[in-house]
Amino acid sequence: MQYDLIRLVLVSREQTSLFERRDHTGEPLSRERWLRHIFAAEITFWHRATEFHYVPHPDLSGAFIVGQIGRQSRIIENEPPESGFRETVREPWHAANVIIDPTHHLDGQKIAFETKAHVGQALSIIKSLSNTINERPDEPYVIEANAIVNPETFWEFERENRGDITSITFDLIAPNMFGIRDDMAREMAGFRDNEKARKVSISLQNEDGLKLDDDRVRQSVQYAVDGGGEIKAKTKKRKRFSSSTNGKRIPVDVPKEVEFQSLSATIALSVSRLFGGDHD
Repeated sequence: MQYDLIRLVLVSREQTSLFERRDHTGEPLSRERWLRHIFAAEITFWHRATEFHYVPHPDLSGAFIVGQIGRQSRIIENEPPESGFRETVREPWHAANVIIDPTHHLDGQKIAFETKAHVGQALSIIKSLSNTINERPDEPYVIEANAIVNPETFWEFERENRGDITSITFDLIAPNMFGIRDDMAREMAGFRDNEKARKVSISLQNEDGLKLDDDRVRQSVQYAVDGGGEIKAKTKKRKRFSSSTNGKRIPVDVPKEVEFQSLSATIALSVSRLFGGDHD
């Protein structure tokens, strides 16, 4: 099996509600505790005119939040020859494993979403789920979801099309979740603190070709591919790059007999491969 990696960036709402969730002491919930609360309950949401369900598995959770996201499909099949291959309709359910690291650290607050064609594209599904949560008026945070990308995928595109790239756009989330590690992170923190911006869009264009191999662009690329935003670029010959379609996909070697017989063993093996180490 394989998993797509997605970063969850939690943005504090500027205007909080009297009814926002708080912990038992009356203090606002931390990002980790809020994620644990939100994903402890079933969530129904719509994605591309189809009803999806997130179902938690608290008995499998420890350091991580474990659940599944699934949808019902409609399949037309045929009955046996003695029935004249008469058509019949089945409506099976298809579900993918979802493992969430809710902790706040340099590589935390991310989702590993099992790749299953019958369920759909991981990033777009998580964006739809996030939108449903974001529509709730009394939540203290807004969720932004972005693909985690190997930066080399962009730089391969840049090297192959050097001098021919005519536009590049960075749609970046202003909250700086990686700490002040360079000038770009400092600028994003400034947009967050001074202009109260949640997102910042930076667009560069030159029909004669852009020069992208410099520190400013490298910092912007790194910020985005870590899950802090999206990159879109195109060339004179209409070749395109989008970070949302180049996310990291991690293979997990789970024996078929384990996968078919034990969800808990499957999750344990997946956690070890995706997040490393031993976890409760």
